[in-house]
Amino acid sequence: MRELLTIKEVSETLKVAEGTLRDWVQYRRIPFVRVGRLVRFRPGDIERIQAEGLVVGAT
Repeated sequence: MRELLTIKEVSETLKVAEGTLRDWVQYRRIPFVRVGRLVRFRPGDIERIQAEGLVVGAT
């Protein structure tokens, strides 16, 4: 099983500020998992966002 990604890793990958990513998590605009109180991301979800060129939070 692949390792889960941190907010810092995902913000660097998607080239967005950590604060923006936290907002997306708060408003459930990006898939995430909780490990206790920590927020983590599945690599496959982030790869899909990159591959599809999704604009997170666009209406």
